[in-house]
Amino acid sequence: MVTLASTQERLIQAASTGRIPTVDELGQSDQVARQLTELASTPVAPLAAGVLATAMADDTAGTWTSTVRSFAAGTAAQSSVLALADTIDILLATPATTAVAGPGLHDAMLRDFDTLVSDHPHLAAARLEGALRVALSGTTTPYLVLDRLTRGVEQMPSEYVEVLPRLLGAALDTWAGDEALTRPLRTTLQRLTELDDLGADADATFELGCDALRAALNATDEPTVLTGIQAAEQLFTIAGNSEEDRDDAAVYRQACRAVIAFARRDREAVQAASVELEQLLRQRRAWHLNTHLPDWRLHRLDSETAWLNLVLDLRTAGDRLAEATWLDTWTAIAELGKVYEAERPRMPQVVTGLSTVIKPVIENAVAENAALLDQLKRAVEADRKRPQPVLPASADALLGAIRNRESHQHRRSLTTADDAEPDGARLQRTAPSLLRLDPDVLANLLSTLDDTDLAAVDALVRAAAPPVAEHPVLSTMRTNIIDRLEHEPHFVGEARAAVIAVLERTLTFLLDRYNRGGPLAPGMKDIIKKIKPGEKRPVEADLQQEFYIWLAAPWELAGRVHTEVSDVSTGRIDVHIRIGEIVVSTEVKREETDASQENLNQYLAQAAEYSGSNIPFSQLLVLDISDHRHGTRSLIDCVWTRSYTPTDHASPRHVIAAVVIGNRPTPRFLTTRTI
Repeated sequence: MVTLASTQERLIQAASTGRIPTVDELGQSDQVARQLTELASTPVAPLAAGVLATAMADDTAGTWTSTVRSFAAGTAAQSSVLALADTIDILLATPATTAVAGPGLHDAMLRDFDTLVSDHPHLAAARLEGALRVALSGTTTPYLVLDRLTRGVEQMPSEYVEVLPRLLGAALDTWAGDEALTRPLRTTLQRLTELDDLGADADATFELGCDALRAALNATDEPTVLTGIQAAEQLFTIAGNSEEDRDDAAVYRQACRAVIAFARRDREAVQAASVELEQLLRQRRAWHLNTHLPDWRLHRLDSETAWLNLVLDLRTAGDRLAEATWLDTWTAIAELGKVYEAERPRMPQVVTGLSTVIKPVIENAVAENAALLDQLKRAVEADRKRPQPVLPASADALLGAIRNRESHQHRRSLTTADDAEPDGARLQRTAPSLLRLDPDVLANLLSTLDDTDLAAVDALVRAAAPPVAEHPVLSTMRTNIIDRLEHEPHFVGEARAAVIAVLERTLTFLLDRYNRGGPLAPGMKDIIKKIKPGEKRPVEADLQQEFYIWLAAPWELAGRVHTEVSDVSTGRIDVHIRIGEIVVSTEVKREETDASQENLNQYLAQAAEYSGSNIPFSQLLVLDISDHRHGTRSLIDCVWTRSYTPTDHASPRHVIAAVVIGNRPTPRFLTTRTI
């Protein structure tokens, strides 16, 4: 006989071992279903929700649908804020449970809501967040939540009111395109700024600043953008002055000031903003180091990387402000847009089957294209100054098209996608990445290049903005590496930013080389394919050339990548990235027999030696052409870190080792290894 007490006891016992029990472990399913529903109002509700979520994952027949709905409705009686928050996280963790539990959970959270605000304000705030998350997912209509969010707050408890700005801001980020929804949200925030006795005025001012900044970053004419950024900067200043140690307002304020300085071509102001911003970010990192964050906030590296990349750009931008054709304002706007998208996620949500976060989207084709064209121009110009250029000859056509656009239509708005794409089928077949380019540049390339040359340019554009944060494996790989370097005293400030920037580009290179067969660009050697008997094997220089092309295009590295740099630690660096005075080197090797981590340790000394006179971080990139007849290691196993000390009393140096797998048979020719 399954009783409520026995079910609760089994749940607690399983939780003590760190696992979620199955329904079969708890007893007969019909009896367990009734017991789990009754537990929705108890302290073990999160454990019961975990069992239901697990059951739903394998429930193709819909057996557990009614139970999950009943359980969601039962959360209306939950009196623990922590238990409710954890239960909501579990019920909204997958598309299946969100679709089933969402409507009932939404209604349960708003039941007897007005009374709860007066009697239990903390619980009411947790309930309102749960209902808002359901509404933001699109599972229910937004109107009931909107009504609760925007009611008069003058007589409400401060414990409830102080949570409202964050929820109002999340709603504004998500519903930004619907004026009927956003107008009352802004009105409520404005009212909160006037009620300083409730303690939410600084938060409300900050959210209004974010709203102004987001609107500005989505505008496509420069005066509107700059006016909006100036308004946002003033609001962030007010928020910072209203509350001490307001690091979020401070960093946004400095970023806004930097963009305004770009527009004014004020070199001293750009440099001052960059120095202040770097100090603020270092301070913020120190404050939050080792603090607990829920899993859905682990995207913080995306935010941190975006901020630090902006700092790098500001620190090295001063000399370029004199260049008449540099689209400095739009590139700075694009960088700030990336920062905002990464920084603003406020609560967990489910999108297209992956646990992710509710976050705003900055859609500014003018800024994105200006930044892309500028970084591509810098990459080609830097390559053409080399004694032996590496980028394909078709890159000259790309450079010419960009310069032609700058001289004739500087800072103009873009035309529609239909005008930009006169030959969509051809591009989709040969060079799909070029669809991201400005219409004039694209039309120029289509009229002057054949399919082979278009494909060569496509390789350069594809490398310009590869997705790290959006890829679940790359994001995990990046987090693992940074966690290992986190406590090194030199892993701070611009050094940290430089290492992360190079690491991200290395990871996207590994992904491209892992999945895409054939050479990186037309005319290059195919270092990935299976090596036939008697066929010439690829060498280190082949991998080095591919890696250089991949690094040459990203915004933060364009124009800063070199190969075969001599007189470093009495030797010559294969790939050399210089950002200001910071150097991150990559030693390139080839391994023919054993590419295990243990065997590749033999190259640590050489890779680490090149960092002896700069920051103690470098990379080792290895082409693995050993026998792969039984398959290859997973991508996540293709990168790791090692520390190396040449003598007992030497300071440690840190090497990020990465493996590109070559000599790969196609999957249908693999044979299963005998274990």
